[in-house]
Amino acid sequence: MTELTITQGRSLLKPALILDAAVTGLNGVAYLAAAGPLEDLLGLPAAWLRTAGVVLVAFAALVALASRRPSAAAA
Repeated sequence: MTELTITQGRSLLKPALILDAAVTGLNGVAYLAAAGPLEDLLGLPAAWLRTAGVVLVAFAALVALASRRPSAAAA
């Protein structure tokens, strides 16, 4: 499998995972903090939005942990 690189020897995977974790975490926090106003805007129950917020924050934490793992050696 080919890996996209920024410069020779540097992978885009870690920065992409860090960015994904940050954006996903912010979305989760927004759903948790603003479930009431978002309920009217999105037409979804606030309980669903809070549940989605918890899941997104947990997923963001897992992605952030994955981004910290050392890179595998090239085969």
